[in-house]
Order: sequence, then structure tokens, then C-alpha cells
Amino acid sequence: MCDVLFEILPNKLAANVNFVAHKVYMEEKNRHLATFQNLCIIASADGALDYREKNLLYELAESMGLEQEVIAHLIQQAKKENLQFQLPTTEEDRLMELKLGVLMILADEKIEPEEYHACKQFATDMGISVQMLDETIAYYQERQQEQKYHVGIFQNLFMMALADGQITEEEQQLLLEIAQHLGIQQSDIDRLLDHHEELDLIIPPSEEDQYFSLKNLVYMMVVDGNIDPKEYALCKAFAEQIGKDLQDIEAIISEYQQMQVERKGSAQEIEQDNIDLYLDIFNDFSSLALPIDRVVGLMQKTLETQKCTEETAWNPRENLVVSRLMWLAYVRCPMIAPQSLIMIPSFLHLARSREDLHDLRDFLIQNEQTFGGSAIELFHLDVQGLHVEIEQHLKGKVDPPHVGDIPSSLM
Repeated sequence: MCDVLFEILPNKLAANVNFVAHKVYMEEKNRHLATFQNLCIIASADGALDYREKNLLYELAESMGLEQEVIAHLIQQAKKENLQFQLPTTEEDRLMELKLGVLMILADEKIEPEEYHACKQFATDMGISVQMLDETIAYYQERQQEQKYHVGIFQNLFMMALADGQITEEEQQLLLEIAQHLGIQQSDIDRLLDHHEELDLIIPPSEEDQYFSLKNLVYMMVVDGNIDPKEYALCKAFAEQIGKDLQDIEAIISEYQQMQVERKGSAQEIEQDNIDLYLDIFNDFSSLALPIDRVVGLMQKTLETQKCTEETAWNPRENLVVSRLMWLAYVRCPMIAPQSLIMIPSFLHLARSREDLHDLRDFLIQNEQTFGGSAIELFHLDVQGLHVEIEQHLKGKVDPPHVGDIPSSLM
């Protein structure tokens, strides 16, 4: 009898687990469908569906895992005014859907009265005040204008890089750095690539921003060490539109060249200081004689769980040195070369099999020599501070924007 029970129970438990998992999946799917339906109602409230609204709907639907047939059906029903709002049940979901509704009415960069009224009705039905709705709209409008300004800066630089018909490696690297700094979305870069022949220079409203944009254009022009006549002509055209002349361009070129001379000297000092820091940390680690297998296991666990822990068997100095080593691998390394993080697990596996960290050390140092440039600020952090930065970086890592796939004719 017991043998039969032992055979039946695992099957019944597995069936229960599968039932619960399926139930959770269906609840989540139904919530996504309801959310998408609500957004379709708001987007179609003015009787038209702008292409930007449609793009946003499809992006959201894809992130929710909705089927194409369902998407098309709900959009069509919303146009016919055959749908009603499906109200979320939790406070968290209500606030999230309010934000999504606001983003939807702002998708075409203008607020249609009918869409605002629909969003207002949705907010009221959820028990959210009109004041909170208006504050949310104002917040995202400000964010939208800021993003539009950043895209304008990037568009001008993109046009400069393309002015001579090709994007050099130096120009591509500078574009990537600027895109990451400005928070440019990959969709914005793809749009510029698709419509690069139709782009016009964007003139910022303030004199300060205009001159800042001119400086960026000149820097892009000279970054590859070659001033192309077409790039120079584009700089001149922009300068004339903001009331500047060739003397201003030449002054910026001289300023850039002087800055490069100064940077070259300081960069050599920074690079040497950084390499010394790597060697000091790895030498400190070697002097502790900690078991490699234990250290590698901790590093692998940290990477997998995105959470740092202290080894209770180690003293404070041992935990500090290992935490610094992990900071170099999980914060500094991908900070200067995002794609390098995918290599770390291979070097950890190698370290475990060879029982030393020499290959990891050499990889990190080579990565620093190739992509580094800024001084490393590390020694002011204690173990807790190191763990906070490591966890934040691992949990917040995202695919950086890339200027590609660039048509071969532009390379």
C-alpha cells in the first residue's frame, strides 16, 4: 500500500504544481489582455490611430506576449467603440495603468481632447483624482521634451558622421558613448538609420544649447583626425543658422586639439595608476591564500543571483579584498566595455580548473588598457558600499544602444 502511495503522490503533487502554474499564467495573461484593451480604448478615443500610437501598442503587446490575432482584434473593436474599460484590482496595477494611459495619449506628442477625456474617465473609474492625472501628464510631458531634445542633439551628430558618406570607427564609438550618455533609445537610432537621407539639422531654442551643439558637431568632425569638406560644410551651415562664423569653428577646433594634447598626457598617467590598482588587488588576493574554488563559487553565485553575501568564515580584510576583485569584474569591466561581461563566466570556469586567477586578471587588465580612460575610484568604498554598487550594476544591466546594423554603404 505504501509503495502505491509513493508512486501516486509525486504524480499528484506534480499535477497540483502544474495546475497552480497554469492558473497563475492565465491570470497574468488575462491581466495583460485587460491592460491592452484599456490602452486600445484610450488610443482610439479620437477616432484615429496615429502610427506612433500603433507602434507603442504593438511594442507593449509584444512585451506582454500577446498574439498578433488578439492584438488586431482588440484594436479593431476599440475603433468600433465596442470595448469597455477593465479595471485593475490592485493599487500597484492601477498606478501602472495610469502611467501607461498617459504615455499612450502622449505617443503622438499632442493631447487630443477625446483621448484626455477617455484617460480621465479611466482614472476616475479607478478612484484616481484628476489632479494626479494632470500631474502625471505634466511629468511625462517634461520627460518627453527632454528626450526629444536629446534625440535632436544625437541626430545632428549622426548627420555629421554621415556627411562624408561613411561612419568611421572613431565616429561610431563617439556616437555610442553619446547615445548612452543621453539615454537614446535603440528605436531612435534605428529610425535615424532608416531615414538618414531625409534628416535635417535640429536647432536648439537657447543660445547656450546652440553653441553646445556646435561644439559637439565640431568634435564629431575632427574625432577621426580627418576634416572632410562635406563635414566642414555641415558645420558651417549649422554655425550660420545660430549666428556664428568660421572663426568660431576654428576656435573650437583649436580648443579640441589642445584638449587632446592635455588628455593624452593625463590619460597615460591614469592608465598606469589603474593598472597598478588591478595588480595591487590581485597581489593582495594572492597573499591571503584563499581557496580558489571557494572564491570562484562565491563570484559565480553573485553573478547568478545578482546578490552579494559575505563569507562568515573569512575575516573583514579577506571579505574586503574579494569584494574589490568582484567590483573590478562586475562593475568596472562592463562599465567601460558592456559586452565584456559575457566573458567573465568563462574565465571563472577556467580559474576553477587551473586553480588560479591569472587568466581573469590578464583579461581584466587588457580590457582596461583597451577601453579604460577614466580614473578608478574604488578604495573609498567599504564592503557594504562595494556590494551595493555590484548589485545595482548587475540588476540594472541593460543592452546598450548600438549604431547598427549600419548599411555597408555607410561603412
